[in-house]
Amino acid sequence: MGHRVGHGVSSTRTAGLLGGVGYFDGPLPAIPRVDPGWQMARVTHQVLSVVSRNQTKPGRTTQPESLSLLAQLDWSESHLEQPADEVAKQLVDALKSIFSASTALPELIEMGAHRWRYAQPANPCEHTYLYSTNGLALCGDSFSSGRVEDAWLSGQRLGEALVGRSVQ
Repeated sequence: MGHRVGHGVSSTRTAGLLGGVGYFDGPLPAIPRVDPGWQMARVTHQVLSVVSRNQTKPGRTTQPESLSLLAQLDWSESHLEQPADEVAKQLVDALKSIFSASTALPELIEMGAHRWRYAQPANPCEHTYLYSTNGLALCGDSFSSGRVEDAWLSGQRLGEALVGRSVQ
């Protein structure tokens, strides 16, 4: 029986991503028609792509209101070299713009930003993994949208395919 090799890889063509975090001294105001316990929102905004409430994650219930703010890829690419404090301010300003002008947000205690230079695949693959006839197997988040869940799913699907082939 021939050797089989599996390897998780990152895409060679990737786009940068900017993200920020903000800690507030109280909860965000309620959003009309949205469950008050919301955890994550994909937003349609020129700057923001995702808003995630960190204190809603398991084991973090005593944490103050804490948001992860992920920027749109185009915006990230054009602001990739800006200083982190400027990026963080712009992401928090973008968050504020989602709420009505009359809505007061709690006071911001702390904020920061991070740059992932190779965060997202520029051209996701049409397959969830690759497997060659000579036993080379590739999987990873770059086969889809670049999220950690995509890496796991790609590896899971490749594993299932390898198990299926090993019993033939």
